Amino acid sequence: IGIFVMYIVQAFRNSSIIYVFTYYFELPEMQSIALTSMTVASILGTLTMKPFIRKVKDSNRAFIIWTVAGAVMYIIFYFMSKTMEFESAQASLQYGLLFWIFVLCGYFQGAYYNFVYVLLPMSVDYGVWKYDRNQSGFIYSLNGFSLTFGSSVGAALLGFVLTGMGYAEGVTITEALKSNLLFVGIMVPSLLSLGHAALQMLFGLNDNKYHEILKDLGERNKVSDSVE
Repeated sequence: IGIFVMYIVQAFRNSSIIYVFTYYFELPEMQSIALTSMTVASILGTLTMKPFIRKVKDSNRAFIIWTVAGAVMYIIFYFMSKTMEFESAQASLQYGLLFWIFVLCGYFQGAYYNFVYVLLPMSVDYGVWKYDRNQSGFIYSLNGFSLTFGSSVGAALLGFVLTGMGYAEGVTITEALKSNLLFVGIMVPSLLSLGHAALQMLFGLNDNKYHEILKDLGERNKVSDSVE
């Protein structure tokens, strides 16, 4: 369920950020630059996943911490954008502090979207240990389904939200609508991410337990081989 929520967040955030740059900051020319910089930062975030897991000594705990940190970074970006004068926010987003906060959001986002590939093999081995049968096909297919369906839900949800707050093609962008666009584009996915972090606490499988499972599976395989 948590991973399904994550894919909703991914689609919702990736689509809504375009509206934030175009209508709130009125800097459509910065979209490609900022998003490219964020992509590079996301790759760096992905590369630091394993060192961070070793640091906190548990994969799921690392996932939760990273999820919360990413959401908090976006929330900081939101409140900075709201409290700064409009001209100052525009200037800051053009390679100033606000721009680098946004890039840092991408850094946390990169690992957040990829931690699932650390936990999936753990889930597969747990299934073998718990139910004595390999469910890898089902588990990986369920992840693929969550990606496809969650992305569809995220995109549809954004459409409903935009319509609900009065946005339409060619509509006059009022200050109230601009403020709502910023909230929808930054705060809504951040709050969903915090909800995902809470759900992830129910995962119930830590690295110590996982190593015990692998050890037990190894013993079972030895017994099975000796019987054969």
